Amino acid sequence: MTLRNTLLTTCLCVSAILFSGCAGLLVAGGAAAGVGSYAYVTGELKSIEEVNLQTVWDAATQASSSMGFVAMDARKGDLTAELDARGPGDRALKIKMKKIATNVVELRIRVGLVGDRALSEHILKKIRANY
Repeated sequence: MTLRNTLLTTCLCVSAILFSGCAGLLVAGGAAAGVGSYAYVTGELKSIEEVNLQTVWDAATQASSSMGFVAMDARKGDLTAELDARGPGDRALKIKMKKIATNVVELRIRVGLVGDRALSEHILKKIRANY
C-alpha cells in the first residue's frame, strides 16, 4: 500500500467515526455486546432479546401487571408493539418492542419522563423471567 492509500484509508476511518455520532458508536457497541445485554442511555433501557415478538409482548404485559402497572394503551402489530401503563404513584411506564428478525426483538423500557434506571432494570429482569 502506498503512503497516499494509507492516508486516504486513515482519513476515511476517522471521518466515519467523527460523523457517525453517538448512534454509530452505540450500534457498534451493541453488536459487540451481543444479544441479551442491555444499555441505559438518556433515561431509556434498550435491550436485544433472542425471542419472538409475541413472547416478549406476553412477558412484558405479565411483568408490568404483576408489578402493579395498569395498561392505559396497548398496541401490537406484526412488527412492533407498545405498552403504555401507569403504576404506583402515577408513574408512567412505556415499553416498546420492535421485531428485528424472526427471533430477535429490540426492547425499550422507560419509566417516568426522565427515566429510572433501577426500576427499568428490575422490569427487564421480570420480563426475562416470564420467557
